[in-house]
Amino acid sequence: MSRFRAQPVTEVFEFSLEALRKVADEEFEAGHFLMFVALYLAYRDDPLSGQKLPSRPARPRRLESIDQYGPEAP
Repeated sequence: MSRFRAQPVTEVFEFSLEALRKVADEEFEAGHFLMFVALYLAYRDDPLSGQKLPSRPARPRRLESIDQYGPEAP
């Protein structure tokens, strides 16, 4: 039996955010940090498990007019 256990994607994501904070505080200049964040966001899919990390929610659709729902609008 392997002594390693698979981590849920959320744990990996939280660890990654903590690592990003440490990098920003200690070692990198602002430009390097932003480049690191951009690369992280570009490759945030977990290639080992095939799961994806949570992404930002989709933007809500704009209403064409207030009359679209009529007088019983929520």
